[in-house]
Amino acid sequence: MGMRISWKSTENGERRRTIDRTDMNQQEKAFAARFGREVLGPAVCGFTLWLLDRVRSDRTEKVFFLGRDGWLLLQAYRLLAGPEDPPAFYLQVSRRSLRVPLYSRPMSYEEAVSRAGFPASVTLACFLDGLGMDPAAYGPLADRYGIGAEEQISRDRLYKDPRFRDLYEELADRIRRAALQERQSLRAYLEQFNFRGSWAVADIGWGGTLQRDLWELLEDIPGLSPPDGCYLGLSSRADTVLGPAGLSAAGYLFDSRRESGRSPVFREPQRLYVGLLETLLAEQTGSVRDYIPDGRGGAVPRRYPFGGGKGRGPAADAQAAALEQIRDYGTGRSTPPPDALSGRALIRAAMYPSGRMVRAFGSCLFLDNGSCAPLARPAGRLHGLFHPRALVRDFRASRWKAGFLRSLLGFPAPCTLLLAAAEWAETAGERCRSAAGTACLLAGLARNDIRSRFSGSFLGLLWAFLLPLITILVFWYVFQRGFRNPDVGGAPYILWFTAGYVQWIFLTDILTTGTPVYTDCVCLVKQIPFRIRLLPLVRTLSACLVHLFFLFFLIFMAWICRCPFSAAWCGLLYYSVCTAVLGWAFVRILSVFHVFFRDTAAAVSILVQIGFWITPILWNENTLTDVHVRLILRLNPVRYIVQGCRQALLEGTSFLESPREALGFWAGTALLCLAGRLICDRLMPYLADEL
Repeated sequence: MGMRISWKSTENGERRRTIDRTDMNQQEKAFAARFGREVLGPAVCGFTLWLLDRVRSDRTEKVFFLGRDGWLLLQAYRLLAGPEDPPAFYLQVSRRSLRVPLYSRPMSYEEAVSRAGFPASVTLACFLDGLGMDPAAYGPLADRYGIGAEEQISRDRLYKDPRFRDLYEELADRIRRAALQERQSLRAYLEQFNFRGSWAVADIGWGGTLQRDLWELLEDIPGLSPPDGCYLGLSSRADTVLGPAGLSAAGYLFDSRRESGRSPVFREPQRLYVGLLETLLAEQTGSVRDYIPDGRGGAVPRRYPFGGGKGRGPAADAQAAALEQIRDYGTGRSTPPPDALSGRALIRAAMYPSGRMVRAFGSCLFLDNGSCAPLARPAGRLHGLFHPRALVRDFRASRWKAGFLRSLLGFPAPCTLLLAAAEWAETAGERCRSAAGTACLLAGLARNDIRSRFSGSFLGLLWAFLLPLITILVFWYVFQRGFRNPDVGGAPYILWFTAGYVQWIFLTDILTTGTPVYTDCVCLVKQIPFRIRLLPLVRTLSACLVHLFFLFFLIFMAWICRCPFSAAWCGLLYYSVCTAVLGWAFVRILSVFHVFFRDTAAAVSILVQIGFWITPILWNENTLTDVHVRLILRLNPVRYIVQGCRQALLEGTSFLESPREALGFWAGTALLCLAGRLICDRLMPYLADEL
């Protein structure tokens, strides 16, 4: 087990067991040294050789290694670079030391939180320190907003929490003043470096925030060219970070911005081991907090206190062994294996750690936003069993999640599959919550749309039901009472007519009210941040609310006429869905055209009248003798809905009994939806200007 157990007697005669961990520490030290020689050293060597090839081909004049995460990479570069290669410089910066000076300009709460790059769980001290404020000085101020010192909030909830927003608004002026002072100290530190000419930055990478923030602080220097980024790896977030700033970058181990660099299982696989790699590459001292005057007109970095201690611990042992191995590679004493040189062995070991690896590096302290925490040290299995919330919180805060699970379970397990399932569940939960919120929004908008449509009339909402009912009553009196139309298929003519007419008035309501939806809701399109593509769907849903009444009215008429109940009546809902989807597909196109051509609404009214007479609603298609005419009428998609409703209600025929017609209807509707998507994508950016 790597430990020696002994028994000692106490003063009262009791014997207690003691564990001598000297042997265990020696084994962990030996494992760390072997890991540095066989895995870490070759991976860093491969990155350095790739970096040298890149700067040589680009004729880069100088290379700056950023942050303490680039310390080991800098040492390897100095060991392998030749006299003709660009000189290397060590910029003692950090995300905090470069980010806080940027708060000297006015910044919204959302932008400030996004810039801060908080971890998964944020405490009050982490929040204040990330904004450049002293947590000890401003902690009492947070009590007024009900923020506890030990409270932890997720990074996603931080954007919507009004307490932290109000605290930021109160501290905004102090944040800007403190940021301005730090910016002056940072400029004093950076003045000792010459950034003119072609230059590149090298770092562990992931998002490229250090490169962006450094460039924003230096871009006001006349004639300064932007740097090229050379990173151990890049996540997909690098596009949103570096793209708007016009900066270029490349990753060695992986580049998730490219399709070839993306994992089929994880969105961001480096999240499983990011803390381990940063700890193995970083200088074993505290991270840079800010800069203080050196007494000679310049400035020197001031670091956070670091409990790991310089030159101690398994990470330092692995670094020393890695540098010794890289020195042997540089002198030609040994040749690195290709798999280790490519870094695949390092990634594989970080994602699928062994028990010895977790015991060696799991206790290493990871410094993040001024706080230190072990990389992978869960409280214990029993503790996690009785305190699941604490276990989840510790897991989210862990920066070596693969090692955390390996330490928690105690045996090799498909950790990556478990993490992928957890990520999928989290993503599915977010989508479900977003879908539920959108559904509630649509329901509220549809209800308000019906109220506003009839708000100025005396009868109000009753007009939505009276007009169709009066029409049905007129047709009943004229055709059944006046012309004595015979029964159709054994059912009264008025019931046969209403079965088709209910779906037609549903479609008509969608088309006539949905076509001018963008011109009716100009304020939503131009002034309020709103997903305007939902507006045609809102009008469709408001028509559905009225249509539900007529479905019950139709069933009531069938009961009055003593039609036998059948399970096929459930098909009425299916055909209602067909009508809603068909109407929504038409309205997506017509509503956009109506913004540019205001005659579209009048044209729709004419087409609705024509469609009523060419659709077998008032007349029976079986009376047609011309086969070619009947074949042409079958191309009318509304005919499938009208005839299907009659067959379901009067004949008890299920919609599953006509699969060929259903396939044709849905194929045509799908093409119509695709055409609407293309038209909306092309014309939607111009709606606000046209209105």
